[in-house]
Amino acid sequence: MIKLSPEMLSMQQVDSSRRIRQKIVQKLLNYVEECGRKGCAVDIGGAAFTVGLNFLSNIIFSCDLAHYDSNFSQEFKNTVWGVLGGVGRLNFAGYFPAFRLIDLQGWRREMKIHFDKLLDTFDGIIDQKVEIRSYFISKQRCTGCSPQSPERK
Repeated sequence: MIKLSPEMLSMQQVDSSRRIRQKIVQKLLNYVEECGRKGCAVDIGGAAFTVGLNFLSNIIFSCDLAHYDSNFSQEFKNTVWGVLGGVGRLNFAGYFPAFRLIDLQGWRREMKIHFDKLLDTFDGIIDQKVEIRSYFISKQRCTGCSPQSPERK
């Protein structure tokens, strides 16, 4: 389980992530330049969301979570807004606990859909990281083996 600690977003950590920020801004500039060459409009809101999402995902997962030319950023944004909208919405069951099991407003069902999407995304990233790590660990073990070792067969 990954825990987001306050130290991950401290000023010292943000200062040490200068290279990451420069890389992300360079990708943004490349995207804007490409849009200019193609003569198409730049979605400022989508680009800003992609920049923010990639900055956080680089700090937490060490990878870009979104790309400018994919629909993933928009889908992820809609999921996050769905969660925020659901959490901020008035829940009838909060005032009348007897109705909590019934889920009259469909709040629980809707939130489950959004959280399942988020968890599937994070599970995919974590699975990919574990797979890459296990590949490199097995490769590292193999390079230290002797030719007659059963590990190399």
